[in-house]
Amino acid sequence: VSTQSTGSSGINAEYGKQWYQRRVRGFFLHQDPFRSMGKFCLLTLAVLAALVILPSEAQTQNRFFAIGTDARLECSWNDLEDPNDIQLVKWTYKGKRLREGKRYSYENEGNTHSLLIKNVQKKDKGSYICTPKMNTDQVLGDGKFVVSIDKARLPDSPAPRTVQMSEGGTGNLNCNYAQAKERYGLKHYWTYNGEKMVNDDHVHRGSNANYRAYTDDEGRDWLALSQLDAEASGNYECNYKYPDKQVFSMEFNVNVKRERRTCGCYKKCDCQ
Repeated sequence: VSTQSTGSSGINAEYGKQWYQRRVRGFFLHQDPFRSMGKFCLLTLAVLAALVILPSEAQTQNRFFAIGTDARLECSWNDLEDPNDIQLVKWTYKGKRLREGKRYSYENEGNTHSLLIKNVQKKDKGSYICTPKMNTDQVLGDGKFVVSIDKARLPDSPAPRTVQMSEGGTGNLNCNYAQAKERYGLKHYWTYNGEKMVNDDHVHRGSNANYRAYTDDEGRDWLALSQLDAEASGNYECNYKYPDKQVFSMEFNVNVKRERRTCGCYKKCDCQ
């Protein structure tokens, strides 16, 4: 009994060892490869994710442009050490690649790549995507812009200003709309009582007052008046015309006070 028991125990032990080896061998051959592969894939993805450099701002950006203006979209990757690693940046609109030409042009400076669109119209609204192509194994994330286009959003015009001037003297009117003028490419002009001031140097035909319009170094627009007479009194407007035909105006009500003169007598009176 003891021998049988021992022999039986020996056989069982040997059988158990073979069974264990088969199970272990099967585990590595049939199960671990998949689990190992899964771990390997996850590890690879983790490494690739670490190499992805996203644009400096949020990946999806909203942009508004006024009709008739020039638009600029910029993608920047500030964490990229060498800008030369970017071979090119492809711009697409509604899935179609944009080629440089009359309306579209590309610019790049350092890690920033830009798309310029001339004279935007409502048909240009939609999604634009910048996709970088690299010379290295590094991966840069795409940038996406959702562009809306409509009429310019004009501010409220200020209340009209009343300006007192003297007959025979000089006076100046000025308005400062430099930032919008530069941003939207606005056309500036002055009007007197609703009529555009374009005829010679006189305010209007019924006045001998002269005017000179100019822009100073800070972008402010001026109307210099000289040899003023009572007929130069009236409504002056400083106007800025947008590409979409809207006009922003600043209004001045000018009163020219007649000069008091001595009329050949010992008392002062108003001479006509």
